[in-house]
Amino acid sequence: MRILLALIILLIYVYFILIIQNNINEHLTISSQQPEKNISDTSIIIITHDINAALETKNSLLPLTSQFFIGKNYESFSKLVNHAIVSAENEIVIICSYKVQPTPDDINRILNYINEGYGFVALYRFAFFGCRKELFRRVGFMDERFVGGQYEDDDFYRRLALNNISYIEEESVKYIAKPSLWNASNTKNIFQEKWKHKDINSIYDLDESKTIYKLLPEKKYYYDIGESDKNIIFKDRTYTRSSDKKRDYFFKNVKIIEDYSL
Repeated sequence: MRILLALIILLIYVYFILIIQNNINEHLTISSQQPEKNISDTSIIIITHDINAALETKNSLLPLTSQFFIGKNYESFSKLVNHAIVSAENEIVIICSYKVQPTPDDINRILNYINEGYGFVALYRFAFFGCRKELFRRVGFMDERFVGGQYEDDDFYRRLALNNISYIEEESVKYIAKPSLWNASNTKNIFQEKWKHKDINSIYDLDESKTIYKLLPEKKYYYDIGESDKNIIFKDRTYTRSSDKKRDYFFKNVKIIEDYSL
């Protein structure tokens, strides 16, 4: 009787072990599944000043293939991003800072949003974003006049709104804060020369007119990323989603007037 009872307990134990192992295997299959859509047409680029500093980022992306882009001696973050985009072999480009640790599932999320028609997808602002090169063909490259860093992202988002192109902005991937390598000294003045707001110290507030003015044209950069594809359609900016409620309201409602005579 005791032997029979022991066998029954053993069978029950084995049964539950098999169920647990099966659940684990299913989870591993899901979490390590490679993105299917557009992955062969995607370049994943890790921007870093030092390869050793970015090894954790590269490992977090495995088994996906990624490449390093060494960002030493760049006077502006904009120029660094522009050169990284130009270096990419594929039409879809995903940029990772060495400060983030995204997973293949995060890459899949970006690709899904791009496939839905979002022009710019940032899962940790400009530290982890993806887009088509077509976005830069239509909007232009990032403005390299923002020497030292800062305000180039605010500038680029306004240009998306001006061109009626949607974007997604989140802070939904693992980010490890590290000392900044940028030294912004004059970028606020450059931003103020280019954009006229109700209050330059609160650039996401709108007055009753909900209007801001663009005061300077874009600078031409003669980088080669191929011919424009007019068949690509981006969602309009009413689809924009930002985790920052003030920014979300701003980009869905702002009216931008280009007036280079002011």
